[in-house]
Amino acid sequence: MQFQASETEITQAQLPHNLLIAGLFAFNLLMAPAVLALKIGMVGLLIPLFSSSALVAYLYWRSKKTTRWFVDMHWKLAFSHSQWLMIGYA
Repeated sequence: MQFQASETEITQAQLPHNLLIAGLFAFNLLMAPAVLALKIGMVGLLIPLFSSSALVAYLYWRSKKTTRWFVDMHWKLAFSHSQWLMIGYA
C-alpha cells in the first residue's frame, strides 16, 4: 500500500518504534542483568517488569488517540509488537 506522508508525519511515525526499542534495550537487556549483578534479589526483577509494563501502557494509551492516520497506525503497530514482549514475561 502506498501512502504519501510528509516528512513531519514520517518523523512522528518513527517515535513509537524508537521508544519501543529504547525501552527494550534499557529495561530488558540492560536493567535485568544489572539487577542480577547487583544482587538485589528476585524482588528486584520486578523493576524491569513494571518499567516495561508502564511503557506498554503508554503505547496502548497513545494508540487509542486519533491524529493522522499514518502516525496512528505506527502507534498501533508498536503496541502490537510490545504485546509480544508481555507474552515473554508470562
